[in-house]
Amino acid sequence: MVTLLHLLVAALPMHFALQGDTVFTDPFATEKWEMFTREASDGHPVYVRGNIALRALNEKQRFPYRVGFVVAFQNPNRYGLPTDDEARELTPLENEIDRAMTGKKLGVPALIITTGGMREYVYYSNQPDAVRSQIKKMGPRMHGREVRSYVTADPGWDVYVRFTQ
Repeated sequence: MVTLLHLLVAALPMHFALQGDTVFTDPFATEKWEMFTREASDGHPVYVRGNIALRALNEKQRFPYRVGFVVAFQNPNRYGLPTDDEARELTPLENEIDRAMTGKKLGVPALIITTGGMREYVYYSNQPDAVRSQIKKMGPRMHGREVRSYVTADPGWDVYVRFTQ
């Protein structure tokens, strides 16, 4: 006999993962950010905002591609970091990238890495062709800034693990 619960579970979108008996996780709506500090090979600090909610994502293999958007700072300080004003100026660019990736469910936000005169926004995706198409639509300049982007295989989430451990 089919119950209402069976019908509801069958109707769930495929990107929901069943955890336990009653909890569902949508990786596109699950965010909990934490700051990490690392040291680069040149001795300068590396600041990382990591979406630690993704640590609990049991189906990371469903998102085997790493997507990065890299923005150079216009006037980094002597440590390679942006001024407060420049950091604020990057907010609209960050929001646009997030709308394009998370809003369209093309990738889950994983890391924001700031160091060496640049900031990189890192996502994990399972749609490399759709992401490349979106990157092409966005173009190489956003909010007056050159944005370099890439899509590469990272099935073990090596970059995420390295920066959030």
